[in-house]
Amino acid sequence: MRRKLLIGLLIGILFIIVFFAAIFFMLPTDSIRHFAEKTLEKQLKQEQSVEIDDLSISPLLNVTVKGFQMRPRNPEEIPENLHTAGGDFNGYYCAPYVEEQAVTIDKAFINPKIIPSIKGKPEGKFELTIQEGTIEGEIRSQDNAMEITADGENISLNEFTLLSNITKMQIFGGLGFNLRAVVEKKSVAEMHLTMKITASALCPKRIKLDMGGMPFIELPFTVFGDIDAELDLQKDKITIEKLTSTGPDIQLNVTGDVTLKSNKNASPRLNIVADIHPSEEWVTNNNMKVIYQLCEKHDDGSIHLRLNGTTKKLKPDCGTPIPEPVPDPEQKEKTDSDEPKPEGDAAAPSAEEKPEKAPKEDTPKEEPPKEEPKDDAQPAPPDDNRPPRVHPDSVMKPERPLNKADLERQTGGRPQRTARPSSRSGRPSSELSQRAAAVNEKLDENIDREMRKRARARGESEE
Repeated sequence: MRRKLLIGLLIGILFIIVFFAAIFFMLPTDSIRHFAEKTLEKQLKQEQSVEIDDLSISPLLNVTVKGFQMRPRNPEEIPENLHTAGGDFNGYYCAPYVEEQAVTIDKAFINPKIIPSIKGKPEGKFELTIQEGTIEGEIRSQDNAMEITADGENISLNEFTLLSNITKMQIFGGLGFNLRAVVEKKSVAEMHLTMKITASALCPKRIKLDMGGMPFIELPFTVFGDIDAELDLQKDKITIEKLTSTGPDIQLNVTGDVTLKSNKNASPRLNIVADIHPSEEWVTNNNMKVIYQLCEKHDDGSIHLRLNGTTKKLKPDCGTPIPEPVPDPEQKEKTDSDEPKPEGDAAAPSAEEKPEKAPKEDTPKEEPPKEEPKDDAQPAPPDDNRPPRVHPDSVMKPERPLNKADLERQTGGRPQRTARPSSRSGRPSSELSQRAAAVNEKLDENIDREMRKRARARGESEE
């Protein structure tokens, strides 16, 4: 009897398993795949076309996607003047330009939690395979937000086309990262990213410029080596806690922050400090001495650069060099002397240290106490822009106008002036007469003013 009950129970369990398996095998996976493609395209505003080679759902609601591709519908065309020569660089093949390509994920496995997903709060684990690289992560739902954590390993940057589509650069290297992000209202509110790129290299890239006579600037092939970075995002501000490279061509050490574009900020704002140390061989072979025109070259060949301002009005500043460069002997002598520095020779002041103000040449000086003029006093030499002082009894120089008394003694009264007509100007005589009258009136005022000053001077000398 017990044996019959046991056999019946096993048959019932097997029937239930076969029933649910048949349901899942009979599901219209093609319709579900097509629905998933259209839903993703709608979320991407029809700018990308989505294709899925295969989609399957297990009885435990695990979803497996194979051959996922996201391809741009209208790829951006690169102008011919921004194409580089391309070719082979130390074993790396670089294309003349980077065009938008399809983002491919070889396999995606999603293990959702059923009950939270039914309540409209998606939770679960996922795993993505991109050639030899993997990304594993988990999604958790909070009150009004969603937390995403992910770890990536062995991701080839040259095959990770999503990065090249965004940066429009061809980059080599292996990427590993650790990510934690909080999404609120379909936007990232918080994020902390730590990543390491090994054996990184950048292919030649031409960047368009809006400067007259210089349509673009070309970055040469550069080996950065290992790159370590640590970034933190809070609302609309990205803080670069660490960004270093130890490559044979360039060594970098970058810190600072970037304020993203938002309702409060019309354009992104940068506040970045960078220590850049290019190798002498890289500078010589690629004719990149122009890099030393940005800031002063240190003894070890490095420069210290600070970028502050919006992307539209960026203000580069050399800042305080680290370590401080040895000043030139000529510049040091000028600095130690009391003479003010001429414009253009002085080094750019630091953003942190305020330079002492040099005394201005036109600063008014305290005048000495007035002394009673003497008969043998001589006129003082010109000082700055002030007119020379003239003793009342001294004879005026020929270039100065005669006073009123002298003119009366010579002419027996007020002299009559007439304007000399100019045959070159071609102006009518009435206009010349008006101009002559205005000049004569001004001259009379000057003569009267000079006579009053000299009369006062004579009165003071007689007292």
